[in-house]
Amino acid sequence: MRRFVEARSKGMTVTELMIALAISTIVLLTVTLVSTQSLKITKATKASMTLDEEITKLHTSMNYLVSREFTFLDGISDPLFEDASLTLINNIPSSDGSGVKYATSTIFYEPENARIVHEFYGKDLSIKSSTLAENVSALKFELIADTSYLSYDATFSYYDSTAATRPILIRNAKGSVRFY
Repeated sequence: MRRFVEARSKGMTVTELMIALAISTIVLLTVTLVSTQSLKITKATKASMTLDEEITKLHTSMNYLVSREFTFLDGISDPLFEDASLTLINNIPSSDGSGVKYATSTIFYEPENARIVHEFYGKDLSIKSSTLAENVSALKFELIADTSYLSYDATFSYYDSTAATRPILIRNAKGSVRFY
């Protein structure tokens, strides 16, 4: 009988194994749930920060281009179409003092690339372009009646790279700038 007791004390019983397995399962499930929630929060935070940065870039660029650089609005495309655009004209005194030169610039929405682009002529008279904002899913320009203000309304969407069918976050940005 003594040998039976010694043999039994060297190992674990089935009950002890089941309890240890249950505790380890609970611990692993808790770690998995915490990790999953942490990843979701990280993705949402990244999306929010990215869209905030793009919205800030749009507001800053519109303020600089329309209010400070260009003096006339040449035209706004029909807002019913996806390719919203805004044409600006600037009068620049010529370097030889013989008059005024005009420079044109266009701000437009590229739906296929989900971005807002500024096209202008460089010093070498070639067409240059710069991206004002990315992750844009809609853009609309509108002149505010009886004022010298231009309003714009942009919708920004952030998509996860693994599941590009549904956006993680959608934000709308509205603003207005004064033109002279």
